[in-house]
Amino acid sequence: MDKYIVCTELTVSFNVLETPIETRLPRLTKCVNDNMEKGYVPLSGLHATPNGSTDKGSTFFQSLVYKGKQK
Repeated sequence: MDKYIVCTELTVSFNVLETPIETRLPRLTKCVNDNMEKGYVPLSGLHATPNGSTDKGSTFFQSLVYKGKQK
C-alpha cells in the first residue's frame, strides 16, 4: 500500500467553480503536484463526494500510484 497516495481537501463552498482559479483546492493541488515530482502519477481524474447537506460542502480527492522517477 506504500505505492498509493490519496490527496484530499474538504471545501465548505457549495460551488467551488465560482471561486477564483488560483484559490481552488490549494492543498489538494499542492499534494498532487509535490507527489508527481516524486514519481507518482494520477490513477484517474479528480473526484468529489458530498458531506451530507449542501452547507457541509464536499470532499475532493485524487489518487496517485508510484511509477518511479522519470529521467
